[in-house]
Amino acid sequence: MLRFANKNKMADAIADKPYVNTNKDVIDQRIMGLYQNGLSKTWTDHNYIKFYN
Repeated sequence: MLRFANKNKMADAIADKPYVNTNKDVIDQRIMGLYQNGLSKTWTDHNYIKFYN
């Protein structure tokens, strides 16, 4: 499992313009397993986004 600091660096890289071009916080939350549905529901998923298995 990636350490928190490594996950932050990965979120920085993926959120950058050449890749996803979004706010780092959006990627960072998904990598940590924190989700929101836009309708005030939030949850933690232990099967969070992974770029490896």
